[in-house]
Amino acid sequence: MKRTLITMMILVLAAAIALPGAAAATSPTGSTAVTGHVATRAYVTATDDGILVKANTGWRVEVQSADGYTNYTGGRTAGTELPLPEGTVAYWIVTE
Repeated sequence: MKRTLITMMILVLAAAIALPGAAAATSPTGSTAVTGHVATRAYVTATDDGILVKANTGWRVEVQSADGYTNYTGGRTAGTELPLPEGTVAYWIVTE
């Protein structure tokens, strides 16, 4: 029993020393490409002078006033401030 235990310990120790070297010598190398999709987001916040647009994609803001419609366009932005014409009735954002 004692001899079997010692023999098993020697085999386990030898395997622990030999296997990592053997695995490194025969392991294949390669690369993987990962792609993802980020959801488009656009936010409009009212400010004292107009609106603030934050978006991670192209956008268009349409403003309706008593004089008609005004369009503003832009791209990715951490904050673009747009003035609102006098008499603005409504505004909305469309992502592209």
